[in-house]
Amino acid sequence: MKTYSLTAVLILFAAAAFTQDFDRAKLDQFLDLIEEKEKGMGSLSIFQDGEEVYQKTIGFANVEDNIKATSASTYRIGSISKTFTATLVMLLVEEGKLSLDQKLSDFYPEVTNADEITIEMMLKHRSGIFSLTDEADYTQWMEDTITKAAQLEKIYGYDAVFEPDTKAAYSNSNYVLLTFIVEEVSTLSFEAVLTKRIFEPLGLKTTLMPKT
Repeated sequence: MKTYSLTAVLILFAAAAFTQDFDRAKLDQFLDLIEEKEKGMGSLSIFQDGEEVYQKTIGFANVEDNIKATSASTYRIGSISKTFTATLVMLLVEEGKLSLDQKLSDFYPEVTNADEITIEMMLKHRSGIFSLTDEADYTQWMEDTITKAAQLEKIYGYDAVFEPDTKAAYSNSNYVLLTFIVEEVSTLSFEAVLTKRIFEPLGLKTTLMPKT
C-alpha cells in the first residue's frame, strides 16, 4: 500500500479557512491534480461562521479494493492519536491523579532507566526508551494483534538509546507506555477512557478506536 502526504493540502486548506473568499475552482483543480498524481488522499472541509463552505474528497477509502473515498469515509490517523493520549495524561495531571515528574518506575520498573524517566520526558520523547517500531522485524508483525504483555516484554528487552532527558528522539514506545498508564490510573480500557473523556464530550460521533 502506498503512503501519501497531505501536508501541502492541509496548509492550503487551513489558509483558505481564514480567507473571506477563495477561488473554489482553483482549489478543486489543485486537489484534482494531487489525486491524479497520487500524492494525497483524504476528505477536506472548510467551515466559516459554523457553516461548511467547501468540501471535497480525493483518493480511496480502500486502495487494494479500489473503493473511492466519500465525505463519510473514516481514516486511520496513526500517530495523530498521540494527541489524544497526551490530552488524557494532562487531564489526569490536572486532577492530581498523575504528576509530570512522576517516575515510570511507579508503573513499569522493568523498563531500562525507569527510575530516572518521568511522565514529562515520555510526553516529550526525551526518555531514551527504544521504539518498538524500530525493531528489525517490525514490518512482519505490525498488523498483528499483539497483547499488552507482549508489547511490554519487547520494551523490557532493549537497552536505553540514550540517557534520560539528555536529548530528544521519537519513540512510539513512550506513548504505548503512556496509554497503559492512562488505563491503570483510570481503571478503564483506553477505548473507554477515550470515549468518556474525549469522543462524547466533543461530539466526535465518527471518531473511534479500531478493534484491530
